[in-house]
Amino acid sequence: MDVLYDRIGSTSSNATVCQILRAANHNIQLFVVTPNVQHAVLLTKSQAFREAYSQAHMILPDGWPIAVIASIIHRRYIRRVIGSDILPEILQRMNDGVVQAKTVIIVGGDTNSVQKLRLMFPAVVLKHEPCPPAELTTWERRENLVRRIASVGEQGVIVLALGAPKQELLGLELTECGARAPIICCGAAVDFLVGAQKRAPRPLRVLGLEWLFRAITNPRRLGQRYARDVLPFMSHAVRAIIRS
Repeated sequence: MDVLYDRIGSTSSNATVCQILRAANHNIQLFVVTPNVQHAVLLTKSQAFREAYSQAHMILPDGWPIAVIASIIHRRYIRRVIGSDILPEILQRMNDGVVQAKTVIIVGGDTNSVQKLRLMFPAVVLKHEPCPPAELTTWERRENLVRRIASVGEQGVIVLALGAPKQELLGLELTECGARAPIICCGAAVDFLVGAQKRAPRPLRVLGLEWLFRAITNPRRLGQRYARDVLPFMSHAVRAIIRS
C-alpha cells in the first residue's frame, strides 16, 4: 500500500476544520499531516517518515502536485486542503467562541510570532514550546518535551511548526504516547499567518504556483530544494500511478 496516495481522501477545508475542532472538544486524538512534494520524496527515503504517515489519521493534499496525482489514482477530483488556510480558520473559530476548546499549543517558531498570534486571537489560550534543537536531539529532554506537549494539548489543538520531517516524527511520538488532541503538522503556516514569511498572492495560489513564488523569494533554501526534489518526485508519482 502507498502510505501517501492510497489514504488521501476527498474533503474540503471547512469539513477538515470542523473535524479537527470536534476532536478538540472531545479530547480525541487526530494526527494530521499535510503532504507536499518534499514529503513525497522523503517517503521514498525514510522508514521513520513512512511510519509517521502510516499512523496519521488524516492526510491532506497540501501541495497541488499531490492533489493532481491523487486525483489520477483515485479517478475522481481530489481538492487541495492547505495547512496555511486551515490554521487561521481554526484559531478564528476558537476566538469567536464557536467551540468549547480554547487552548492551542504552538511547537516551534519564535516567541515574537506567538505573541503576534496572541494579539490577533486574544480569546484563545496560546501556549508555546520553542523546541530548541537540544530538546529534539537529547533523548531524555525529547521524552519530557513529548509528555509536556501531550498534557498541555488536552482540550485544545497541538500545532507542530517545525518543518518536515521533524514535525511528523514528533507527531508520531505524541500519537504513540496517547496525546488526546488534534496534532496538526503545518510547517510555515504560523509564519505566513503573522507575516514573518510572505505568502504567494492569491492568483498564484489558485494557479498552483506558490512554489515558484517561494523559490524566487527564497532561492538559496527553497529554490535548491525544489530543483533537487523534482525528478525523484516525478519518478515516485509515475510508479504510484502505474501501481494503481
